Amino acid sequence: MLSCNNDNDSYFQSTEIIFTEIGRGFTELSDNLAKNLIITTETEWNIFLDYLPSEFVDNFNEININFNEFIILAVITENQPNTGYSASINEIIENKNSINVFSEIQNTGSGYTAIVQPFHIVKIPSTSKEIVFE
Repeated sequence: MLSCNNDNDSYFQSTEIIFTEIGRGFTELSDNLAKNLIITTETEWNIFLDYLPSEFVDNFNEININFNEFIILAVITENQPNTGYSASINEIIENKNSINVFSEIQNTGSGYTAIVQPFHIVKIPSTSKEIVFE
């Protein structure tokens, strides 16, 4: 008789985390603040919302986040030459010790000429695992 000794501490199967989109768009900032953000408190969230143009925040799917249950992940790209660019969080994978966020910049080839920074903002369930942006 064969047996397999897989306990929960030594075996973990990577799984996709289903995220909820909060908003996406672009901002016209001169400071080129390209960054990946992990927002875990209402105070951090309010500071971030103040940073973005109000016309985008007004179109977010939600702005009242329960930070006891969720965290916010945001990708803001480097300056792009026109509004035809967008940022996209494509997939979030939970591993044994980390959560990996996979994103990309997309170019549709259309849009008006301006220096913009595309962003994509999502929420996921709260976690204490390290979050790694790929």
